Amino acid sequence: MIDTKALPYSMFADTGYALDVMSGSLSITPDRKWVSRMTTRETVAGNVSTYSDSAFGTWSTVQGSTSASLLNAETNVISTATWTISDITVTDVTNGVTRRILYRRN
Repeated sequence: MIDTKALPYSMFADTGYALDVMSGSLSITPDRKWVSRMTTRETVAGNVSTYSDSAFGTWSTVQGSTSASLLNAETNVISTATWTISDITVTDVTNGVTRRILYRRN
């Protein structure tokens, strides 16, 4: 889910153009690394293309806390992740836009 809306999520839509998030995953490993993968669908003047993108980096947390900082290795942007027994929520701020991305645990 992105901003409490189920996927596919309309990231942007305008006349002749749309960008939708179709799926995503987040993997966090004990060696303090993370990888997120996202599949998007872009529609330009009726022509549809599908893309797979990924981001990766390192994470840190305070012992006993239920939140972590995710540092993107490519952009140096830090996102905040909080978790419960069933899900992880990442708060991402990109270009001044804040989105909350909810990942369900497997």
